[in-house]
Amino acid sequence: DVDRAAELLVEWVKSEGYLSARLITVNKSYVGETKARLLVYLYEGERTLVESAEFEGLEQLTRDQALDTLGVTEGKALNLFVFTEGIEKLKARYRNAGYLDFRVINEGTERVVTYADENRKARIRLELDEGPKFTVNRIEIEGNERTQKSVILHELSFKPGDVLKDDLLAESETNLKRLQIFSGVSVRIFTDSERPDTKVVVINVTEGTPGDWQARVGGRNDLGLRVFAAVGYGNLWGRNHAVRLEASVNYRVDQYFCQASACFPEYQAQLTYNYPHLFFKGLTLRPK
Repeated sequence: DVDRAAELLVEWVKSEGYLSARLITVNKSYVGETKARLLVYLYEGERTLVESAEFEGLEQLTRDQALDTLGVTEGKALNLFVFTEGIEKLKARYRNAGYLDFRVINEGTERVVTYADENRKARIRLELDEGPKFTVNRIEIEGNERTQKSVILHELSFKPGDVLKDDLLAESETNLKRLQIFSGVSVRIFTDSERPDTKVVVINVTEGTPGDWQARVGGRNDLGLRVFAAVGYGNLWGRNHAVRLEASVNYRVDQYFCQASACFPEYQAQLTYNYPHLFFKGLTLRPK
């Protein structure tokens, strides 16, 4: 615990701009049988401040927006942890705006951050390739044998002509998996050879087994002998409609639970129908 605490302390010191900070040693002396005194020796080094931040190829964002996303402020201490996360946030911000081919050209090289004045100053330079802003040209669906295409299209968060965003692709795949009528779902994108600024979205699904049945036989002290059965179908007419029939029969054996000291068979049945997106998306009718 002591060593781990000392490592966390060094990480915090580095986050304050002391990039050369390191742990020298931890001296431990014991006072009595139940107490200890700890002395932590640190080397801080010089504090590194951001002298400048330059962007090459930045067009879709302002310089202030890019700096804010990176977590960098000129004249303030350089936090390499925040800066590294900021590069990933910058990528996500562009992809969620439709720039799916965005990349930092010099990422991973020594040109990103250079130091001067004995590591007291840091100069940041990012070379960006924003790429085109992609829109959806067309949507192709593969693998659906029973399911109608309209069911799949209804779960997508985009349509032809929309800007294609990374988060909308992930959201659409989640929506399709949530239907629970497919055992596999994949969403892939391809560049249209005729229109380089558009993408073709290919939805590939693997249909699962839509029907299920179950049966149980048991007994309870109040219900007596009991038989339960259920059968359901989860993709009726290929429209993601679901129907389910459940029925149970029991015969009480203990007269304490019977009416007027007479035991007789009891039964109940329930038919349920599920009609998703009745008039608009999100409205589901469930008559029973």
